[in-house]
Amino acid sequence: MMLRFIICVLFTFPLAGKAQRMLQPEVHVISMLGKQRFIPGEMVVLNDDTLKCSELKMYLGSFSLLKSGKTVAQWPLDYFLVDFSDAATTSFRLPEVPFTDFDEVSFLIGVDSLLQVDGPHGGALDPAKGMYWTWQNGYIYVKMEGTSSQSPASNSAFAWHMGGYYGTLNAARRCTFSCSRKRMAIKIDWTQFMDAFTMADQHHIMSPSSAAVRAMQLLQEGVSVE
Repeated sequence: MMLRFIICVLFTFPLAGKAQRMLQPEVHVISMLGKQRFIPGEMVVLNDDTLKCSELKMYLGSFSLLKSGKTVAQWPLDYFLVDFSDAATTSFRLPEVPFTDFDEVSFLIGVDSLLQVDGPHGGALDPAKGMYWTWQNGYIYVKMEGTSSQSPASNSAFAWHMGGYYGTLNAARRCTFSCSRKRMAIKIDWTQFMDAFTMADQHHIMSPSSAAVRAMQLLQEGVSVE
């Protein structure tokens, strides 16, 4: 009897301790202007305009993975502040989830409106990071500042702070792409975004507006996943 009991324990214990297979997607974000790299500190030329960004930041978050149109994994409360002047922020990993097959990835450029009605948050969403309008309680989704040879402002400066989460001024954009790799590259091509505006006419966006919504729509069209 004793021998039989010991054999049973030896055979069942390894099965109970078998580790679950996990999945942790890795994301790398690339900023381009056509074929040119577009990051703070580097000068680029577009449509007879010479541009140089001093600040270029954006929020990405609310990631989900889908299989045949159905959500199989999601991170609705995880947001990442990508600062293109800091290479360490352009790559990140989503929290681990049980392994699953997927054929699409979906994510938000900006911050979900339902999250914002509760006011400011911590972590990547901490207002101290300079991406929150304290005067009207809302997040800046994309911040682009610098100089333009076409800007009529003092020192040829331009500043675009794009956000807004209520009604027709909700500027957040959800992007969904075919993808089945746990290592994915999100490419942001700002060409259409920049082509639609001339700094001579639109060098200043600092609050929720139809111009901010339009700019975010154009930015969405320049996003791809590789």
